[in-house]
Amino acid sequence: MRTLAVLLVAVATAAPSNAQEVDTVLGPDTESYFYAAAVAKLSEVDSEFATYLGFNLGWVFDEKFSIGLGIYGLAHPTSRREVGYGGLLLEGFVAGTNSVHLGVRALIGGGYTEPDHRGPHSGHGRHHGDGRSFFVAEPELLLRINLSQ
Repeated sequence: MRTLAVLLVAVATAAPSNAQEVDTVLGPDTESYFYAAAVAKLSEVDSEFATYLGFNLGWVFDEKFSIGLGIYGLAHPTSRREVGYGGLLLEGFVAGTNSVHLGVRALIGGGYTEPDHRGPHSGHGRHHGDGRSFFVAEPELLLRINLSQ
């Protein structure tokens, strides 16, 4: 989990790259750029409030479509289990004006969870190797509001 925290700080402090015009099949005026974003997600694990921390990395094409990766790990509660997941991020903006855009995003990938075997009478730490992998499909609706140009 410390590695994830260090990686989040590095990604959050990285300078974003400038947009650049590229000549692609989408047209000569297409702008594309790389982005990196630290992410916090609120959820529920074992009927208890949970927080996931992670990051998204991607490449945006003409402000309409992006493809990238998302990686997340359970940050709270740490006493329940270890959970991590990630996968391919696809994003598209389907409607909008100059300042407001509506879009969709999907993360498709997998994850791994390892239950906590520390009990009040066990006296043992975690037993590695008895975790479970799982498939993830995480659809989202997006609303982007440009505050300035």
